[in-house]
Amino acid sequence: MLKPLPLPYPARALAPYLTADAIRMHYGLYEGYVRRTNELTADQVGRHDLERLLMVLDEEDPRFEQAAQLWSHEQWFASMRPATGTAGEPFGPLAQMVRQQFGSVVGLRDSFLSTAMQVFGSGWVWLCWSPDEDLVIYTTEPTGVPMRDGLHPILVLDVWEHAYLPDYGPDRQQYAWEWFDMLASWRAADRRFCRAIASVQKELRSLPPA
Repeated sequence: MLKPLPLPYPARALAPYLTADAIRMHYGLYEGYVRRTNELTADQVGRHDLERLLMVLDEEDPRFEQAAQLWSHEQWFASMRPATGTAGEPFGPLAQMVRQQFGSVVGLRDSFLSTAMQVFGSGWVWLCWSPDEDLVIYTTEPTGVPMRDGLHPILVLDVWEHAYLPDYGPDRQQYAWEWFDMLASWRAADRRFCRAIASVQKELRSLPPA
């Protein structure tokens, strides 16, 4: 049985960019996805099963739809940090890859925000690492997950209307801009990036010799 993960910070910690009321509303939606996933799977899915479930279920399966929303919201909550100043920049190996592909974090931001504005309706914008293509800015529809295309998520921005309407009205651009500059957690991004590389290297070591 799945249990909701707690927020990584107090609900008020993202203000003024995302208010406590908006985060509490969003967390309530997330709890609903957890509850419905448990109902649809007869409480037989644990946390260690979640990503495997997302890889094997048909995308039209109601269990997939609820589990994908659950998982993506967890990724979004974990992609943010308290609003204690500018979000800063990537560091370590991730920073080097950002410079190689986008020139600078500003170049990455501009590409990321441009992509966010191109999403029609609801969806997600991901910064992912691909073993074949390095960093990829990738979009999914409401229930899409990047792992099904072999991508490892590094950061994700929720561009469902309910993510920004309470605090920004219809101004998705301002929401995305302030999210990237003030709330994106590069510490979390760096951890995910390093884990993804380590995971792929482990898989390669386990392959039988040619």
